[in-house]
Amino acid sequence: MVGAHRIVDAGTTFEVSHDEHAIRVEVAEGMVIVDPAVEALRLAPGQAVELIEGRQTKRELVARESVGQWRRASLSYTDAPLTRVAADLSVALGHSIVVDAAARDRRITATITPATVKGKPDEAAELFGVRIVATSRGWIFYQR
Repeated sequence: MVGAHRIVDAGTTFEVSHDEHAIRVEVAEGMVIVDPAVEALRLAPGQAVELIEGRQTKRELVARESVGQWRRASLSYTDAPLTRVAADLSVALGHSIVVDAAARDRRITATITPATVKGKPDEAAELFGVRIVATSRGWIFYQR
């Protein structure tokens, strides 16, 4: 269970990221079924879906090799939602990164080396075109 959503692994490689407003599911291999008892939303390899506060947004195509890339030394994105970038970067940096609702529609095309922005919210803000507030719990991305 992720929030109010049940996600079933049907023999696959996939990634789930979430914050207090949204859940994102991306599939690299196999099939994932999101909310099998309600929506039964099936995701095939190279597909992703973001559920914002319980509502399904559009399905997207993703590069299969990008699923789970938060484990790598650099992260590459092409027209990716800022929420996805923030989720991966949060894991890579080891602290929370939350995207304010007004900045959620921002799309990112970049290759990022997390080590270069670790502890440097001002540099990350320039890279992503957002305003970042550093708190004791992590970073918050705001629309400029």
